[in-house]
Amino acid sequence: MNIEFASYFRQDWAKIICGLLIFFLFESCASDGAINSDVIKIEDVSPVVDEEWFVINDFIPLVSKDNVDYLYSFNKILRSDDGYYLLQQEGTERTIFKFSNSGKMLRSLNGQSNFEKKFYAATDIDLVDGNLTVLDRYAGELLYFDSDLYFLRSFKFDEDKKPQNVAFVTNKEIIVRPDFIENPRSSILYGYITDQLSLVRPKALSEVAGALARTVQSATFENFHQTSLDNTLLYTEFYDWRIFDVKDATIREKYTVELNDAMRYTENEMLRMKSMDSDELFEFSARVKKYKHIDYVFESKNYLFLSSIRPGERLIVIKNLTTNRVKSGVIDLRNQQYIEGRGIPPLKYLKGITDSGKLIFYFPAELFAMYGSEVREKKNTGQKLNNVENKLLHAANIMTPYCSYVLAEVTFNDKVIN
Repeated sequence: MNIEFASYFRQDWAKIICGLLIFFLFESCASDGAINSDVIKIEDVSPVVDEEWFVINDFIPLVSKDNVDYLYSFNKILRSDDGYYLLQQEGTERTIFKFSNSGKMLRSLNGQSNFEKKFYAATDIDLVDGNLTVLDRYAGELLYFDSDLYFLRSFKFDEDKKPQNVAFVTNKEIIVRPDFIENPRSSILYGYITDQLSLVRPKALSEVAGALARTVQSATFENFHQTSLDNTLLYTEFYDWRIFDVKDATIREKYTVELNDAMRYTENEMLRMKSMDSDELFEFSARVKKYKHIDYVFESKNYLFLSSIRPGERLIVIKNLTTNRVKSGVIDLRNQQYIEGRGIPPLKYLKGITDSGKLIFYFPAELFAMYGSEVREKKNTGQKLNNVENKLLHAANIMTPYCSYVLAEVTFNDKVIN
């Protein structure tokens, strides 16, 4: 072999090998730092047939007391071992209700004043070690009440860290979304509660969260979602279709939901919405009929559930985390008809998820009473009732004039998950 040629040959191969080493080293480093989220593609969406998707475990009429605060509406519901806690925001009024497992009202707490450590503007509630925490955005306080709604203690937030939503990772660790008027959008704070409240803005959280900012934001959107996994929360952002895992003071993109442009708002549409007033926004959303964001999420070891809403419809999605099978469907929110032969009233209004993954739907009392009349008529004509109809009739029979809502605790049919 020519010596000069051999020298060039060795030099070329040295360059190639060096280049390959640099390439693989770069790929290795990139892979270590990359966040590979699980993509959930929503394609075939069919109408939800309730009895195929859901199993109704129980109906619970919520019965208020005479001459006591009446439940007109509720923004959030929590399930505990001994009953239900509901947060009502009626205009400027804030009231917290405690109902028993059977739906009997036990106590209410009105937040018109801060006398005896009540609250001004409760925007969020949570359960910690059997106690209820109330987030008072106006006063910038996190208040603790016992299970009977009697005050225990409170913690004050710094003025620049007043919270909008709060959730507990453990009984001593909290994640806070601060008021976006005083803070950058999509900010997240991580805190510890001992004898005092200490909040920090960790780099691991703020860098990822800062990328979530959108042109439209909401003061009441619930960011934090339950899982059945230890010391873990899920986080979502307004007008965003990513689900983030929050654990050990770090946040990572875990799931990405893919929808086509006919189902979700585009960046251009969100830019247009930025300059709209409330009436224009309402008219625009009613006209385009698109899903805004993920409003309910629950994760277990076996499955992920997520949901979103648009005018007239609720999208629900189940992903089996073992087989990766995705099933999606749409609940028609306009349907109120009790269908003879199915023996199950239409489930429309989703309002919460328990720590074990049960869905909590509700019925307006007048509508549920109508269903009760239809089932009662069926029984009176000698027809046999199924298990759900017996539960429905029992709940309808114990309703009183002070009942405004009836809850339904619902689990998924095994066929849907598996």
